[in-house]
Amino acid sequence: MQYLFTPVGNTDPVRDYHDGGMLHILRHYKIDKVFIFLTADMEEKEEQWHCYSLGVKKVAPQCEIEFIKSGITEPQNYEKLLYLQEKFDELFEQFPDVKWILNISSGTPQMKTIMSFLSVDYPSCMAVQVSNPHVDRDKVAGHCEKKEYVEMLECNEDDDPSSPNRCTEPPLLMIRRHGLRLQIESLVRNYEYGGALQLVEQNRRLFSDTTERLLRHGVCRTMLNWREANKIISDYEGNILMQSPSDFSEYFQVMELRQRKGQLSEFIVKLSPVLMGLGFKYLECIKGFDLLQCGRELNRNGERVFRWECNKARKYKPELQDYLDKKYPGGMKDGPLYFQTIMALCEYYKATTLKSDALHNEITTAFSKLRTVEETARNPIAHNICNMTEARLEEETKKQLLEPLNSAGILRILRKVYKDIYKKNMAWTYDGLNDCIVESLQTFPM
Repeated sequence: MQYLFTPVGNTDPVRDYHDGGMLHILRHYKIDKVFIFLTADMEEKEEQWHCYSLGVKKVAPQCEIEFIKSGITEPQNYEKLLYLQEKFDELFEQFPDVKWILNISSGTPQMKTIMSFLSVDYPSCMAVQVSNPHVDRDKVAGHCEKKEYVEMLECNEDDDPSSPNRCTEPPLLMIRRHGLRLQIESLVRNYEYGGALQLVEQNRRLFSDTTERLLRHGVCRTMLNWREANKIISDYEGNILMQSPSDFSEYFQVMELRQRKGQLSEFIVKLSPVLMGLGFKYLECIKGFDLLQCGRELNRNGERVFRWECNKARKYKPELQDYLDKKYPGGMKDGPLYFQTIMALCEYYKATTLKSDALHNEITTAFSKLRTVEETARNPIAHNICNMTEARLEEETKKQLLEPLNSAGILRILRKVYKDIYKKNMAWTYDGLNDCIVESLQTFPM
């Protein structure tokens, strides 16, 4: 089914022995039903001599007609014309499975503007423009009057099969694309990949498949679904999007992403696994220490887990196990290795063989500070319904550290520890992904 929604003016249904905009669309498109929007003047005109209904029946006798009588007396007033927009909104919702054509050539200039806006707001609708039948565009055709109407309709030059089709379908969606592109770019620069993806999905005709896949990649990546992200798209124009999928650095970046977006509760919650990742890595760097001699490494659902076994550790380093036993009431028990134990291991070496090692002492101090942040800030979030703010974070950390630490300060410590352990700076790759997405927005869909 195909419906036409159209305002009308004095040049409809005919003018100067040619179709007006409405009739010409009915002549060249198969329309099942036409909704004709009437102002007060046009309503009176239809009541007096049935010009619109007679014109429709002559050109498209199969077409059903429904008049919308608005009673508007000032069709040049945009505020009054809001009813035109509201009425189409109702019809679009009432007939969701219909293909709509919008006439953007009839009515006052203000009406034409609103009809053009409607075609942009509803991408599934087709806007049709009807050009002036005169070669001399400066020539102004006279309005159809009652006494001339019958003659003009009977002698309509557009009835000739050889007369040209003056209908065009202007690419008004390109106007919509420009505004949407700016919206999507803004969302992407703020790492809001889900919102940007939703806009692209709602306007698939306007954006390339590559843009959609890059956004899906971003959504999966921020959800720690790195394998799926790489399945969707792994590179853009030869540039690898993720250097180390499922690597610790990717998790670290997701944590930083939460901080950049102001999601401080999630930022703090993700501190624990980041500390575990840094701690595990650093244990590999301690001279004279082999973690595998103290237990065994397990893989649970793709997650690295280490089980500490006290008897095995005692045979390897009895002094170390004695030190750890004193840290726990009743002595240390076999079980998963937590960051608290990693901290104790670092403190043991700080007090013994690495007493003079400045880098080890620095990393141990940083770990201790971060562990304090984890305990003071993470636990309230985990056990209570509350929101974390920068002010609250500073307040909580100041109680224990005697200095306030905000999220940026925590990140600085983490990045410094990362650099000390990995001997390189932490790469921030999300802005590179954003550049790829923004660049892909310039490409028109094929």
